[in-house]
Formats: sequence, C-alpha cells, structure tokens
Amino acid sequence: MASIFQPNGDYLLADQLFVGEESRAHNASVQVLRFTSTGAADSTFAKPSFRFAGTGGSGIEAQPNGIALQSNGDIVVVGLQTTTTQSGTVLVNGLARLTSSGALDSTFGSGGTVTNTVPANTQGLNGVAIDSQGRIITIGVANNFTELTVSRYLGQ
Repeated sequence: MASIFQPNGDYLLADQLFVGEESRAHNASVQVLRFTSTGAADSTFAKPSFRFAGTGGSGIEAQPNGIALQSNGDIVVVGLQTTTTQSGTVLVNGLARLTSSGALDSTFGSGGTVTNTVPANTQGLNGVAIDSQGRIITIGVANNFTELTVSRYLGQ
C-alpha cells in the first residue's frame, strides 16, 4: 500500500485489489483511489484496476509500494509484480502513470505501464520521487535485499 496527499488536501491511496477470494493462487491488481480533503471518496476519479504487465490470472500479484505526483498532476505508482508458475517465480519492477483524473496514461510506456528486471535479481521498486526536471527517480532492492537500486526514467 502507498499513499500521498495532493497539494489541495485530497488524498491518494494505492493498494492491491484481489480478483475473487484472496488465496495462495493470487490474482491481484493495483488500484488507486482518491479521497477529498473531507474524507469522501472522489466519484470523478477513474480508479482503474491494473497490473504492471499482462492481464492477470492465477499466480499473478501486482503490488504498489510508492506513489508520487508530477508537477502537472499526473500520478506515478511504483511496485513489483510476481508471476508464479510451476517452473518458478518471475519478479519485475513496475511503474504506472495515471492522469490527474485517474486514467492510465496511454502515452507512458505500454498503455500506461513500464516494467523491467534491471538489475538482475531485482526485488521490486519500493519508492519514487520526481526530481526538479520532472524525471522519475525510483529506489528498490536486489540480491536478497543486500543491494540498493536507483533508476531514473524520463518524466514525459
């Protein structure tokens, strides 16, 4: 789960959304919700359910770990996605960008999301910040939590 206040006092919350019953055969996506400064759910916010990669199914779990706001109001969410199969588990770093109205930004990555497995043995992205030039800076861990990863992505 990740959250942030917007300059106007609204509150953004990114969390997992399980399809069906939460179980060992995970099928989880990410959903971002916005609440007004009075605590009411913002009914104008799109709040799509998304995965960082693919369409989902048994053994796929997307998890949000960080959220940041770009100067134009766009919302960047980072985390990880695991896909578990009989041959093992694949983990990828995930980024998604939503417009200020909550829709996935189709101009960012592939349909609003970007994934990578760099560096090798990565274990997801844990935080995100936007630098003074609008670039997206992410932080994560790798190699059984013994290494820190820092990556920079173009903000446009």
